[in-house]
Amino acid sequence: MKAVGAETMRAIDEYAIDEYGIPGIVLMENAALGILEEMQAYRDKRILVLCGKGNNGGDGYALARHLYHRGYDVMVACEGAASADAVVNYEAAWNCGVPFTGFEVDFKEYDILVDALLGTGISGEVTGQIKEVIDRINSAGKRVISIDIPSGMDASRGDYLGQSVCADQTITLALPKPGLYCSPNQTGEIIVKDISIPDELIRRFDIIYETTEENQVRAWLPERKADSHKGDFGKGLIIAASKGMTGAGVLSAKAASASGMGLVCEAVPESVHDIMEIKLTEEMTLPLADVGTGEISETAISQIEQKLPWADSVLFGCGLGRGSGAVKVLEQLLGSCRVPLVIDADGLYALSQNPDMLLSAACPVILTPHAAEMARLCGKSAEEIQSDRFGAVKEFSEKYHCVTLLKGANTLVSDGNRTYINTTGNNGMATGGSGDVLSGVLLALTAQGTEPVKAAAAAAYLHGIAGDLAADKFGVYGVTAGKILDSLPLAFQAIHLK
Repeated sequence: MKAVGAETMRAIDEYAIDEYGIPGIVLMENAALGILEEMQAYRDKRILVLCGKGNNGGDGYALARHLYHRGYDVMVACEGAASADAVVNYEAAWNCGVPFTGFEVDFKEYDILVDALLGTGISGEVTGQIKEVIDRINSAGKRVISIDIPSGMDASRGDYLGQSVCADQTITLALPKPGLYCSPNQTGEIIVKDISIPDELIRRFDIIYETTEENQVRAWLPERKADSHKGDFGKGLIIAASKGMTGAGVLSAKAASASGMGLVCEAVPESVHDIMEIKLTEEMTLPLADVGTGEISETAISQIEQKLPWADSVLFGCGLGRGSGAVKVLEQLLGSCRVPLVIDADGLYALSQNPDMLLSAACPVILTPHAAEMARLCGKSAEEIQSDRFGAVKEFSEKYHCVTLLKGANTLVSDGNRTYINTTGNNGMATGGSGDVLSGVLLALTAQGTEPVKAAAAAAYLHGIAGDLAADKFGVYGVTAGKILDSLPLAFQAIHLK
């Protein structure tokens, strides 16, 4: 599903009104009816709808009128309306007998607080009375439902404009807003409600953000024909592991095998090769030149290059260590590899020593950093990356002509032109080895011919489903990388891939 920032959403609304003849008041009514559908569970609750003066407040007035008409215990708190459509709904609610009060009412007397204060129309920092109201909402200890976006949140970047409502549920209208996926602690559950804007109109806009959907992932994965053999399902070369870090290589290799890959070869420093042969029984292994301390030597590149013609994709970095050998090998690998190259973990550390080496890459490159790794690559702090995740992932991918998978809550995947937002997964997946499993899935999908940016988006989606299945069975406290790995086959089944 496409995701749009505030400016694009305003433009879409204007086209709907001016060119398609759908009055703004109709869009507002449709929004209220959509939100009403999500309020069925609160029929026996006391509901306070807090309305601002703009169109977001207009949505709130229309919602309150429908709730009141259906017998809900509802009250509106406001200081009047300003936009034309909001005034119409303000007067309609008043004339229909909806009870009104001011913002001074005690929020703690209500069970549900509906935030219709600011929406996406805000510009500049939240101050004054509205900031005080937001503070009181957040301290009331009640269930909070935000209309379109939590008030005070930037719709495009997700950061806070001075102060933001902390919602338990956000019911966003027409299309999701990218900023919603940057601050899950503020948005709660995200629900998208249609307000009758034509699909044809949305297609007229060059929208670069979209959430990854199940039907897309299913379509992106290659067909598995009945008369296939193991060579048809991709051959993956993994360059990974070091002394004390063999588990990372094992997880990535097993994840690749569990994601439909036909053949996997794990290339590791010679001093840990015997351990890897014991740990891996379904994958092949290859010993590489070792500096003598369990880390890869730069001379290993000749061994790797001999194996490259065999591979359909390559994964570099899981548990590889941070020695100078890894940097030298990566520099040469970027020039000699001709198939998709996934760089993760210690491979990203090696890359951070000279990110410009990407500019000479002779192959498609997919990076899988978390915020701290992304910060190292960009020469910024992790806080700066987190404050504008969409900008960071797009700009880096555009500059270095690569695909970047920025891990975190709602992982982002961008090739500089398109950015996919992942909506699967849970906080139990924030555990050691989880990223190694993800890289193995990504290796398998690229080896089977899926376009790199789509492979990355699909890998994040399936990895998240596996994490959700593990959490359903063991609880988020019990999720481990091994349990995510074990759930991968079920994740593929979950999207109807047998």
